Amino acid sequence: MSHQAKEEFQKNMIPLIEEKKVDLKMADDVAVIMSQDLKREIEQWKKEQEEKKKKKTEINF
Repeated sequence: MSHQAKEEFQKNMIPLIEEKKVDLKMADDVAVIMSQDLKREIEQWKKEQEEKKKKKTEINF
């Protein structure tokens, strides 16, 4: 994924999850993920976003 695409996802608060961090299965042309994996990774992503926001706020002071 391009750097610009990642920035757009971040700007719009859309989580990006690395495939290697979850048990992803393919069923025909559809990707299936275990709900607990998805929830865990979204929570981790939220924590990372909060940390980035705190650091950005600290830098501005």
